[in-house]
Amino acid sequence: MSSEDLKILIDLCEQGNADACSILGNEYYFGWTLDKDHKKALKYLTYAAEGGDADSQFLLGSMYYSGEGTEADPEKALKWFLAAAGQGNAEAMFNAGRILISGTDEEKRRLGKEWLLRSAEKGYDPAMDMLRHIGF
Repeated sequence: MSSEDLKILIDLCEQGNADACSILGNEYYFGWTLDKDHKKALKYLTYAAEGGDADSQFLLGSMYYSGEGTEADPEKALKWFLAAAGQGNAEAMFNAGRILISGTDEEKRRLGKEWLLRSAEKGYDPAMDMLRHIGF
């Protein structure tokens, strides 16, 4: 990515363009044309996720879950997985379900099973496997 293209994307992102923020976040996360920088990825993905970009919400949830570019924070991970899941992302549904069923709160476990079912209905194989594993 040229320095001019980078400047344009940063300017667009700072003006609230979620797509530009998503591109920047992904570029810094994956290191396709820019050097990997998970702290910058976290910054730009947060802007994009707050702007409603489902893919950024999912990736941000993954970063908070694993602690990439930030301290691991399962509550923030769940927040972003649920946001992406609400937009139809099957893998986010699975991850939200997996987090929710891991606790002891029966209401959260019930909600977790619902997200796993939704993910499985979308054809996401790991959700189907987990549902079989937990005897559902």
